[in-house]
Amino acid sequence: ELGTKHFLGRAPLDQAEIRKYNQLLATAGLRGFVNAMVNSMEYLQAFGEDVVPYNRFLTLPAANYPNTQTLYNKLTKQDSTLVVPSFDTIKPRMDGSKMPLMGMALANMAAEDRKKAETASVYRELSRTAEVDTSQPKATRIYRNTSAETSQVIDAIYAQVLGQTTGVERCLDLEVQFQGQVISVQDFVQALAISGNYCQHFYTPYPANKAIELLGRNLLGRTITADEVAKYHQVLANEGWNALVSSIVTSSEYNRYFGTDTVPYDRSAVVR
Repeated sequence: ELGTKHFLGRAPLDQAEIRKYNQLLATAGLRGFVNAMVNSMEYLQAFGEDVVPYNRFLTLPAANYPNTQTLYNKLTKQDSTLVVPSFDTIKPRMDGSKMPLMGMALANMAAEDRKKAETASVYRELSRTAEVDTSQPKATRIYRNTSAETSQVIDAIYAQVLGQTTGVERCLDLEVQFQGQVISVQDFVQALAISGNYCQHFYTPYPANKAIELLGRNLLGRTITADEVAKYHQVLANEGWNALVSSIVTSSEYNRYFGTDTVPYDRSAVVR
């Protein structure tokens, strides 16, 4: 229950999900339990690689999380029912402020509490002013070899496939071939995705399923489904990484959206 709160930003959905993770804890241990959540498709779609998990249901009171028995009895749902904790604050038998040393300690604690409250208030205000309208996805520019400078197209390829243009090892031989019109954008993308530079950052450090998800996002500009992950995993196991990259870059979907001269882009939002 605390795992879904901390890693998925929600309470358990139902008893079936609780049984699923109970079984996972019993068979794979805590490491397998955490890996299953952090590497899940839900986590990737909700938070991706760079977002810290957060409470995704702001109407759900935090008091609901520790009431496991209540959740079991009502077949847990994401609702706004407030569960009042079943304990009362213990009141002191004597006034501590009247004790010689305790009065000063309580005064210091009160001052510290006020300072923390002021700091929290500042952070909340900064958070409100820095809020971004997530209903409008970030615009993405399309780069085509026929309508943009060659250097801009090369930088766009690095940015899409490797995630950045600076601080990465450049494939100078590919750049020379591209500038000489020996290879197309599609060829450049495929060669870069099978290069040691890409594998070092996106293939070797991750489990196979995670590496496949990242490859789909980098080459197809979208999050691939669980069925696609299973299909591509079979290709990876039987034919290797190079064959997997080739199957994606030469697929009908890639050719439909990007063809030979367009740099892959985030297809959730486009500015032409």
